This record gives sequence, structure tokens and C-alpha cells, in this order.
Amino acid sequence: MCNDTHPNLTALVKQSVKEVYKQDRRSRVWLVEYHGKPYVIKRFEYIPLRQILGWIIGLHPAQIEARRATQLIKQGLPAQPIVAAKLINGKAHLLTEFAGQQAYQELKSGNFASFAKRKQILQAISRLMRKLITSGWVFRDCKLSNMIISDKDRSIKLIDVGSFKRNCSRRRRLNMIRILDDTAKRANLSRAERLRMAISMGLNDKEIRELATNPQRTSTGY
Repeated sequence: MCNDTHPNLTALVKQSVKEVYKQDRRSRVWLVEYHGKPYVIKRFEYIPLRQILGWIIGLHPAQIEARRATQLIKQGLPAQPIVAAKLINGKAHLLTEFAGQQAYQELKSGNFASFAKRKQILQAISRLMRKLITSGWVFRDCKLSNMIISDKDRSIKLIDVGSFKRNCSRRRRLNMIRILDDTAKRANLSRAERLRMAISMGLNDKEIRELATNPQRTSTGY
């Protein structure tokens, strides 16, 4: 999954690291530059032998994530395109063009010049969530850290989309929103802001009460 319009992924891995976005036992995500253009690389960190076997049968999480991103884009959902996927030294790597910063970090740090711009971003997230709710998809890792605020047009892009599943269950949809609401709290969104988002997503009064009384705690903390 690579084309001539992007640099070779093997060569990019050797470029100096500009910033590390994530590092844990499951994956490492970092920023590099090539001829002045920024790219993001995600490397899966678990046992290489398991990765090789998964890759051979086409069921490696990296392959699933790349296929899912393509599928979501074709269905009109704003997943960030994965431009290359490759197994290097027994570990799977994914390549995307840099699009912008995580919504979690931007909201938590207060990197907005005005209340109007902050409101604009929250409305964009709410519209995206409403679209997800009505699409029949459930994003099981629906965190603000898996949403990118595009530098180009301030739209919201989805990343780390391997956990997307087809599921129209009300319980699953509400759990997806609980995960988002939990990271919104951690990003210092006020109760009023979160309530406005829930209403904009199309939640009814009963669902909003359930959201308030049964919060979801995310495993990663952001």
C-alpha cells in the first residue's frame, strides 16, 4: 500500500524524529520530515514473530487499520488516509501525512485565539459524532486523542481507526459517546460544553442522563 507520490516508508523510518506523540508497549507514533514535508509514522511494538504471522494471513492490526481507513473514506467518513503500510524488521509500520494536532492536546492546552474558535471546533466534533451515530459504525476507541484538527480547514479527521465496527446497538453507541465524554472531561471541557455537545449529537434526555450517571473510564487516560 504505497504509491509514487509519497517517499519510501523504509527510508522515512531512518529520518530524525521531530516529535514523539505516543510510546507504549503496543505502539510508537512519531513525526518526521522529508524534503520539508511532515509525515507521521506508527509502529506496532509487540512480538515480531506474531506480527509476521499476522501479516502473512492479512490479519495484522496495521492491515486492518489501513483497510478500515479506506472503507470509511469511501463511505464519506473523515478518516485520515493511510498512504503506506509495510512490515520492516518484523514490525508493522503505517504512514500518514501530517494533518494537524490532536483535538485532546489542543483543547486541553487552550490553543485557541478566541471562544468562537473553540466553539467552532466543538461543533465540528459534535457534527462528526452525529454522523457516526447515524452511520451504523461504532468507534470503540472514540477519544479526542484519536481526532485531529486539520491545519488546512479546521475540520476533524479520525485516526487509529482499527477499532471501528459495524454495530447499531444503542448500548454500543452510548458507550462510544461515554468514552469521548470522559476524554472531554480530561481535556478540561466544562459541563456546559459537554452538555451542548451531547445535545448537538442528537442524544435525547434519557441518554444524556445515562451519560451523566454512568461515566466511562478510558484505559489510556486520554
